[in-house]
Amino acid sequence: MDHIERSKGKWIKAFLIILALLIIVVFWSSFSSENSTSGNSSSFITSSVDRGNIAQFITATGTIRPVSVVVVGTQLSGTVSKLNVDYNDKVARGQILLELDPAIYDSQVKQAKANLQAAKATMDLATSNRKRSESLFEKKFIQASTYESEKQVEISSAAQYELALAQLEKAETDLRNTYIRSPIDGLVLKKDVDLGQTVAATFQTPELFRIAQDFSQMEVDTNISEADISSIKTGMKASFTVDSFENRVFDGVVKQIRLSPTDVGGPVSYNVVLSVENQDHSLLPGMTASVQIVTLLKTNVLRIPTSSLYFSPTNNADIIKNEIDKDIVASSQKGDGSLFVFNEDTQNYRVFKKGTEDKLVQVAVKIGIRNRQFTELVWGNLKEGDPIVTQERSDDNGE
Repeated sequence: MDHIERSKGKWIKAFLIILALLIIVVFWSSFSSENSTSGNSSSFITSSVDRGNIAQFITATGTIRPVSVVVVGTQLSGTVSKLNVDYNDKVARGQILLELDPAIYDSQVKQAKANLQAAKATMDLATSNRKRSESLFEKKFIQASTYESEKQVEISSAAQYELALAQLEKAETDLRNTYIRSPIDGLVLKKDVDLGQTVAATFQTPELFRIAQDFSQMEVDTNISEADISSIKTGMKASFTVDSFENRVFDGVVKQIRLSPTDVGGPVSYNVVLSVENQDHSLLPGMTASVQIVTLLKTNVLRIPTSSLYFSPTNNADIIKNEIDKDIVASSQKGDGSLFVFNEDTQNYRVFKKGTEDKLVQVAVKIGIRNRQFTELVWGNLKEGDPIVTQERSDDNGE
């Protein structure tokens, strides 16, 4: 029995040893397979050469405002007796917005009329006296000095009559101006007066209302730096967004480039005005617009990712030597190793194309316009669909 028990123990030990070896073999095979798979995965992130549109644009921030805003004031002082409009009211040209108490101005009209009547009576009497003196002078009954004196009185009284007439016209004008009317068809943006308020028009005309002429046409005021202003031309297309409509892009056109510079202790900038259609009145005065003005647009051109121009591999062993190596001179490269000179054209770059066995092939390219995302491929040994390296994979993220 002891012999049998010892035999069983040996078999159990042998079985456990074999099982452990099998586990080690399976684990090592799995580890080797993972390493092999990882080794075959690409070390670089690529993007294909494609065909499409490229736009160069200048960005700016602007403020939306109506095309025309009229400030309505008053030349008179007085108390507001009637107020006929409020914020956002539509008004027509000639419509009465408010009325000042007319009592004082009405009495001034009456006084001016009385003064005019008195002046007319004085003038009529002077004219009669002058005619009588003229007749007596012709008959040699009075001296010439007396006749001349009557003529001067007549002239003076006529002047007084004209003055009284002008004063009456002014008084009547002031009375009419107690009715403050809208000068345009539009919308009341601002109201700075209330019923019963005393308006004092002394050294400065008080502002009562601000009226916008038309909301179907709006403008965007932007400031463009002096470095970019030379690229802006009247008639250029622009687009912008506002916070109220995150997913909507509005279109505009450069209407005016104002030559008066803005310099408030910083870089010089110029006011550029965009014309905008606003038929649905979605845009409101004062909104902040994020503007893009398209300065150059090319359609249906070969494109490479702009980031590929600035990619440089960390390990030169990854680069397959090719015929352009002799043209890439270290002293002529930028600090980031992107731009090189193999002729007089400074728009020559080199990019890296995926080759065999995860190796890179340098390709000399000549570029055209570009933006942050795409660059126009003018010349180079690349075709649509070729994989261009944009960056190196990081070992930290396990990709």
